[in-house]
Amino acid sequence: MTKPTDENYTPNTKDQPILDLVVEVLGVIDLDPCANEAKTVPAKNHFTRDDDSLSCPWQGKTFLNPPYSKPLPFLKKLCIGLDLELVPEAIALLKSGTVHNKGTGALIEQYATAICFWGAGKNRRIGFINQHGEQKLAADFDCVLVYFGLNYRRFRKVFKPFGHVVYGDRVIGGKHP
Repeated sequence: MTKPTDENYTPNTKDQPILDLVVEVLGVIDLDPCANEAKTVPAKNHFTRDDDSLSCPWQGKTFLNPPYSKPLPFLKKLCIGLDLELVPEAIALLKSGTVHNKGTGALIEQYATAICFWGAGKNRRIGFINQHGEQKLAADFDCVLVYFGLNYRRFRKVFKPFGHVVYGDRVIGGKHP
């Protein structure tokens, strides 16, 4: 019997065009540091589980959908890239509870400029892709897409039809956006 995994790969369907929306905001995805073997995220560079992305350099516009059992080291790595200006913009797809978790929540509060509560008020949960490339039924948890960067207004415009978008606590240019 195969050991269950918490790897949930991002769908890109008519009802859940998540990757299309990410590209619309970022313009291009330079890096997918948590790629599946099929490398279904349209990124220029992919790191799979075999690449040990936490030990690889992250550069460029990044889309992060980390393993949900341990998102903290991936968010830390992303924030290091933001601090070093190696990652100019990023969008992370996370469980909604990650926003309130002690470790991940502190990073999101410090670095994020906008958050989309996917499906909020519309009762839509994400139907992730499993490790065999099959779309699963809707997840039993809510998700957020967290934006890191200066183009937060574009993020809001693009993601607003799919959920409730709020600006983060990070101050931009001395005041809230």
